[in-house]
Amino acid sequence: MLRLFLPLIILVPVLLRAVFSPSRQVGPSYPVVRRPRHASPPRHASPPRRQARAVPSASARIPDYARFAEVSQEHGGRWEVAYAHGDECPYHARHRVSGDFVATRDLALLDRALRCYVVPPADRSVARCRRGQARFAALTWS
Repeated sequence: MLRLFLPLIILVPVLLRAVFSPSRQVGPSYPVVRRPRHASPPRHASPPRRQARAVPSASARIPDYARFAEVSQEHGGRWEVAYAHGDECPYHARHRVSGDFVATRDLALLDRALRCYVVPPADRSVARCRRGQARFAALTWS
């Protein structure tokens, strides 16, 4: 009979200790300060700058902007395409490697020019000559 009650006699003190003992702290040992993600600035700070830009007037907008964006994205790998308000030739493009510059009045003409433009190959003999001169200068420097 003792065999039946022995587990119960051992279990009762264990349960009482678990219920009435202080709970362990779970988490970091250092204090955690919770702050809202967008905490308000101090009262003495100036108001935040406006982030939205004013909508430009109709005369300052790029005409047929959707087509301009297509041309810019299509040739964006080799050319920096831009629009300058008030210029005689407002559509500009500058080659990213050679620095060649193209300007036109018509967007279709700019697109055609950028498609047909072939950058001349670099003259390798000049580069070799300059490299040789630099080596010679480095060797004879005394």
